[in-house]
Amino acid sequence: MSRLHRDDPASPSPSPSPSPSPSPSPIASELIAVHTTADGIDAPPFVAAGWATFRVSTERPISAVGLARLTHRTTFGDLRDGLTGVIADDPLTVRAGARRLEGIDLLGGLLLGGRRAGTFDQYLKPGWYELFDYADITTSARPSRASFTVVAGPGEGIPDTGPDTGPGAVLVAVADPFPHYVIQGALRAGHPIRLINALRDQPSDAVFFELAPHALPDHVEDWARRFEDDEPPPYPPVDLTAGIGGMPLGSGRSSVVTLPLRPGRHLVASLLNDFADGTRMTAKGQFLIVDVHPGEEAMDA
Repeated sequence: MSRLHRDDPASPSPSPSPSPSPSPSPIASELIAVHTTADGIDAPPFVAAGWATFRVSTERPISAVGLARLTHRTTFGDLRDGLTGVIADDPLTVRAGARRLEGIDLLGGLLLGGRRAGTFDQYLKPGWYELFDYADITTSARPSRASFTVVAGPGEGIPDTGPDTGPGAVLVAVADPFPHYVIQGALRAGHPIRLINALRDQPSDAVFFELAPHALPDHVEDWARRFEDDEPPPYPPVDLTAGIGGMPLGSGRSSVVTLPLRPGRHLVASLLNDFADGTRMTAKGQFLIVDVHPGEEAMDA
C-alpha cells in the first residue's frame, strides 16, 4: 500500500503533540453566523469569550475565511503584510512575512465554494479579532474583513480542550520524520473533523480535493512532490480550483470543522510555504490520500 493512504481507523496514534486532545464530552458553544459576499464579510461586532462555532456561508465563487487574534502590538496591516510575504516564492520574503506574523494567532477558518456552507470552532479569549478572506487580503486595496471584540463571558473559564468530535475523524499535522498528516478514525461526509497542528513554528492547513477516478497513488505522490516549482506541475490529479477545507492554524492549535465533502477518494494537502525556507509544504510531504465514506448531506448556504 502506498505511503499516501493512511485513513485506516486502526492507524497508530500520532506522536505526542503540544495541541489539546478532544474532551470526553461536548461543550456548549456560541453559534456565530459569518456570511461572505462580493461586498465583504458580515459578522457580529461583539462576541462573548469561550468556545464559539462559526457557521460560514458564501455567495462568492471561492471564499477562504480566516480568523486571527491580534495582540496589542499588532495590527491588521501586520496581518496583511505578513500573509503577503509568506505566500511569496522568495525564501527571504517568506521569512520576513513570518516575522510580521509573530504575535498574531492564526485560528483557522474555512475554504468553501460558492453557495456552500460549513462550520469551524475556536476558543476565544477576550481581545481583538479579525475575520478576513485569504482570497483577497493580499491583492485587494480594500480586502474583505470584519473586526470584532471578544468580551468576558460565562464560557471564559472553560478549559481550552474543545468540543468532542463524536464519531468524527482526527487529522494531525506532524513533523517527524518529515511534515505529513496522520489520520485517526473514518472520514464521513457531513461529520466533524478535528484538525490539529503539531508542527513547530509553522502554521498548518488542510485542503481536500476530489481525486480523479483514474489517479494512481504513485502519480499523485510524484505530482505533489513537484509542487516546489513556481507553477503547479502539469497533469494534476485534482481540480485545484475546487478545494474545500480548513484554513491555517498556528502551532499547537486545533479546530473542529464540518465540511461539505462528498463520498469518494480525496487528496488532503497543505497549500502553505514552509516559513523557515520557503519550500512548499506539499513538496515536503504534507499530503495524504483519504477515503470519505457516505454520511450526511452537505450543508448549503
